[in-house]
Amino acid sequence: MKTRFQFLVLTVLTVYTFTFDAFAKLIVYPVGDSITWGTTAAGGYRSPLYQKLTAAGYDVDMVGSVSDFSDAVLREAGEEHHDGHSGWRILQIDQQIAGWLQLFEAPDVILIHIGTNDFRNGASNRNAIQQLDNLMTKIALATPTSHLIVTNLLERGGSANTYIQADFNPFVEAKIAGQVALGRKVSFLDMRAAVPLSDMPDRLHPNLAGLTKMADAYYEAILKVISPFEITSFHLQDVGEMKQASMTWTSKADRSYVIQISPNASTWSDFPLAIPSGGTTTVQTFTIPAGIHFFRIREGLPVEDFLAETNVQWLVPGDATLHDIWSDATLPEGSGFIDGGGSGIGFETRPGPFDPLIRTNVLEAMFSTNPSIYLRYRFEADANRQYKTLTFGMRYDDGYVAYLNGTEIARRNAPEVIEWDTKATKSHLDIEAIEFETIDLTDFLGLLRAGENVLAIQGMNNFSGGSDFLMEPMLISDFE
Repeated sequence: MKTRFQFLVLTVLTVYTFTFDAFAKLIVYPVGDSITWGTTAAGGYRSPLYQKLTAAGYDVDMVGSVSDFSDAVLREAGEEHHDGHSGWRILQIDQQIAGWLQLFEAPDVILIHIGTNDFRNGASNRNAIQQLDNLMTKIALATPTSHLIVTNLLERGGSANTYIQADFNPFVEAKIAGQVALGRKVSFLDMRAAVPLSDMPDRLHPNLAGLTKMADAYYEAILKVISPFEITSFHLQDVGEMKQASMTWTSKADRSYVIQISPNASTWSDFPLAIPSGGTTTVQTFTIPAGIHFFRIREGLPVEDFLAETNVQWLVPGDATLHDIWSDATLPEGSGFIDGGGSGIGFETRPGPFDPLIRTNVLEAMFSTNPSIYLRYRFEADANRQYKTLTFGMRYDDGYVAYLNGTEIARRNAPEVIEWDTKATKSHLDIEAIEFETIDLTDFLGLLRAGENVLAIQGMNNFSGGSDFLMEPMLISDFE
C-alpha cells in the first residue's frame, strides 16, 4: 500500500523536505465465468478493483489467458487479462487452469468465483462442491505462494438458487478450512452477502452497481491477506559535505527492491543497485544526490535505459554503397553519418503531434528524396552488471527494421527484402505512432557486449513524399 511521509530536517541555514512513496507490485488473477468476464459492463468487477488497488498505491498486474471484454481503463493500462469464461462450469476451469498458470508469473492473489453454471437448467450438480475443492487443491499445489480468495455463489432467481443453497454455498467455508489445515493459502469471501439480488436485473448477472460491490469486497479481502508495503523510518546524517540517508521499509523474503530518486516527482531514475530483501524489514543506507527531494521504493530490479544519454547519428542514403555494412557495429571512416541530438528524429511538413518528440529534424534531407533513413545509436553496457532482460520500444511512422550490433532484432511494416530506398509496407496512424510499442527481446541478450554497442535502425516512410515521419527508439534492461 502506498504510504507517504514528509520529514523536515533542520540545519543552521537550510530546510530539507523529503517525500517518500512505496509501491508494491501486486499480481492479480481473476478466475470464473461470465460474472468475472463482466456481461453487463465491460471490465466487470475487474476494472473498479484495478482502480481501487492502484489508487491505494499498488502496481497492479492483471493476468490471465484472455483479454476480451475489458473497458478503456484496463486496455489503456495494459491490464485487460483475466480468465472469466462465459457459461463455464467448475470442471472446465479445472481442465485448463494448470496450463493457464504457466503463462505468467505466480500471482499474489487468485480471485475465484465459479460454480453458478453448475446449477442451471433446473438441475443441481451435487458434485460441484467437491469439484471446487479439487480445483483449489490443483491451484494451491501449482502455485503455493499465491493466496486464493474463494467466494460462495451470488443469489440467483428461480430453482437454481434453491439448489445452490442446498448443495453448494453451505459447504464452501468448510472446504476452505480443510485447505487451510493443510497449510495452503486460501481465504473465504462471503460474496453473496456483498451483492443483493436487486443489483442483478436479469436475476443472474450483477449490473455495474453490483460489480462495483464485488470489487469493494475483493479489495477488502485482498488487503487482509497482502501485507502493507510501507516505508517505516528515515534517518539523515552529514557525511562530509554530503547527506546520507538510512531508510527502512517492510519487505518480503523472496523479493528484491530498488530505490528511485527524483528532483520533482515527475521524472524518476533508479539507484543502480538491487537491494536483497531483509526478510520482513529491509534497511538501506545511501548518499542523497544534490537536488533530490523525492524518493520511492519499488519491488523489482534496477533498470538501465541504454539510450538515455545517446544522440542519434543519421544518413539519408543516396545509393546502395553502404547498404550491406551500415548496420554493423563499426563503420569505415568517411561513411557520411551526421551527428544529431537526442534519440527522436523525423519531420512534420505542418504543425503536428510529432513536433514535441523530434530532436533532430530531417525534413530537408528526406522529404521527397528517399523514404528510408539510416540511424545509429551508440551506447555502453556495464561489464560489471548482470543484465536479466532486454526490452525494445519504438515510436514510429511508418515502418522500420532494427539491428543490435549488426543482427536484426525487430521489424514493423517492412517488406521481406530491404533495400537502401525501401518504403514501409503500410502507414502507421499518428495516434499510434506517438506511443511506444514495446517488444521483449530477452532472447537477444547474447548480442549485448560489455562496452560499446550499436543499435541501428532503418526507418521507412510509406512514400518519399509523406507529410510526416518519426523514429524514436528505447532500449532498456533490468540487472543485478
